[in-house]
Amino acid sequence: MFTGKSVSSAEAMHPLRYHCAGACSVAEDVQTKAALCMGRRLEKVRIEAQPSQSACGPPQPEMWTALSRRAIDRPSAPAELPSPVGIRPVVTVVPPARPARPPPDTPSVSPSARSGYDSENRNSPLFIPSFTTDGAPMTPPTPPLTDRLTRRDLLGAAAGTAAALLGGPLLSDDGDTPLVSTVLGPVAPEKLGATLMHEHAPIVDWSELYETQPAPVAPVREEMLARTAGLLDAFHDSLGDDEGPGAIVETTPIRVGRYPKLLADLAKRTRVHIIASSGFWCEALAPQHPWAVRLSVEEGGIEQMAGLFIREITQGMEDPSGEWGETFTDIRAGIIKIGTSTYLRPSERACHIAAAIASKTTGCPITTHTTEGGGLEEAELLLEHGAAPERIIIGHQGHQDDRENDEANDYHKLIARLGCYVQFDRVDHEDYGIEKQARQVVSLIEAGFVKQVLLSHDHAPYYYPEFAAREKTAEDWKALDPDYTTVTTELTAALVELGVSRSEIRTMLVENPRRVLAF
Repeated sequence: MFTGKSVSSAEAMHPLRYHCAGACSVAEDVQTKAALCMGRRLEKVRIEAQPSQSACGPPQPEMWTALSRRAIDRPSAPAELPSPVGIRPVVTVVPPARPARPPPDTPSVSPSARSGYDSENRNSPLFIPSFTTDGAPMTPPTPPLTDRLTRRDLLGAAAGTAAALLGGPLLSDDGDTPLVSTVLGPVAPEKLGATLMHEHAPIVDWSELYETQPAPVAPVREEMLARTAGLLDAFHDSLGDDEGPGAIVETTPIRVGRYPKLLADLAKRTRVHIIASSGFWCEALAPQHPWAVRLSVEEGGIEQMAGLFIREITQGMEDPSGEWGETFTDIRAGIIKIGTSTYLRPSERACHIAAAIASKTTGCPITTHTTEGGGLEEAELLLEHGAAPERIIIGHQGHQDDRENDEANDYHKLIARLGCYVQFDRVDHEDYGIEKQARQVVSLIEAGFVKQVLLSHDHAPYYYPEFAAREKTAEDWKALDPDYTTVTTELTAALVELGVSRSEIRTMLVENPRRVLAF
């Protein structure tokens, strides 16, 4: 991440090469219970509410330290931490009682844009952990088998979860047509042109991962917005008449530099659509956020995490200016971002399960970070917990993706055969190579998977390198020089040289993003 033209990959990543020495131990009884409650064989669960000891307040500093060091040494006794919301759900399994739900509507794109796998085979039951504010269990609605479950039905059902978990009514009733949720509101998928599916703009800040305050943004806000808007407009200008307007998926997740209002202001200054992300960052290069760690170990935490994601998708994203979960904006996320270290760790597993629940409930797509492997494990875990394959994007392919084979073409095909998207999103990074990634894309196209390939750069105009410092100044923001046009210029030229048609390039840059982002 965070690589641009003027900074080498090694230079950009050097201060961030941090790997936690130990993984947190998740209580086996909690994990077993969560796994049972989220297994694909169960059709619904009942969650009863109990008042939490503290609503919305952050853990005390000593708790932060213990969690960030993964010093949970008693697997049978998960830490007693304040809940991020005012209720703590207790899960009780209810035996299966209703048949599988009908599939939701598919995005309204041209037949040529549809994928080669069976996107209609979505017969897993809808999982909706929900309860009323007074603690009484609430049964999910059962749609008639003769009707298709629409976007309105999904969002209405999701209201039971997120409203109960996080309080407040949910925005729903956007109509039955699948839409793309941008930071300025929903748009029809056909309004999107070429889309970069994994970017960061304008900033990334890992300060909270190190238990320190975020870096100040206000003094340099105008500079950041103006410069980033110019970079995005350059991408837009690189597109042909039939390839615009451009769009980016901004994959900065919760509390690592994601400011919803800043993203909305950026979108107003550029001709490029911006889709924001829910989700939590993983442990790959830094400690995981203490909020995510806490939810991964306490009883009912996975359900609360899923409820947080659902609220961000259906009502609006959390405002990081307050305490965790204290205030929310009305700017909605349009994708869920999660990730793994080189191998899947317990807290990362919890985030994947929560993402699968949220995706299954809302239809929202999931995009992932991988660290030199792990994509196949991610896909299998998400599928196991009910996410639809056509909603899953496995990211950061194109490097040492199977941990053994540097040209991991067969590995990519294994992911594609599951029905998931394979994303080459580190174009323009020095340790990946445009020609190498072009060859890997061609290998998938020749195998018949052109409708499951997505492209991007993983660029960021600004990041804060002194994230662990207790005192932070605006002058320490690091400005990079990313080029958001490399995919649409150099990579496409390399693909054409290898025999890829303009129609196939349009499928990967325009049609595939339209299909996966609409729900």
